[in-house]
Amino acid sequence: MEAQGRHVVLLSDNCPSHTKFNQDDYPNVQIIFFQPKMTSHLQPMDAGIIRTFKAIYKRFRIHRILQQDEAGEDDIYSLSQLDAMNMATEAWSQISCDTIKNCWKHTGILGDQVATPKLQGAEPMDMVETAVVELDDTLKKLTVSHIGPRDLMTANEWLDLPEEEVTKGAWSDTDII
Repeated sequence: MEAQGRHVVLLSDNCPSHTKFNQDDYPNVQIIFFQPKMTSHLQPMDAGIIRTFKAIYKRFRIHRILQQDEAGEDDIYSLSQLDAMNMATEAWSQISCDTIKNCWKHTGILGDQVATPKLQGAEPMDMVETAVVELDDTLKKLTVSHIGPRDLMTANEWLDLPEEEVTKGAWSDTDII
């Protein structure tokens, strides 16, 4: 790929996989790393949009498990890729434009000089909190129906699983399969 003599500045967070950049391979690219702990201020997706999506999707997943249990299916945890994709589409459709706007506003990126329309809802994080509360309520249905363990984790614990934060590392063929 020809560099075309252009110089590029790439802004990046401090994710470990992002810091493995070899400057010698790309002499026309300069990376500027954000200060640590800036994600919630600079990345609107991380300011609540992803968390809301995950909470809604996981709530759908639990509802499906409960439905499969009520239907007497042998493997209540089975889920086809198509069903997962449909649930993801439905979860995304439930995230309102106002939630996305609120998350952008919450980061402060737009600043005071940019006029933003009056947003629905009192607080920027209302839908995030609502999605988490609804997920918690749905998780409790698992223990009531005796599907889940008595010491089932909370919605916040389930949304913040450490193994979901993996940002680097090579997967073996066995891992992928």
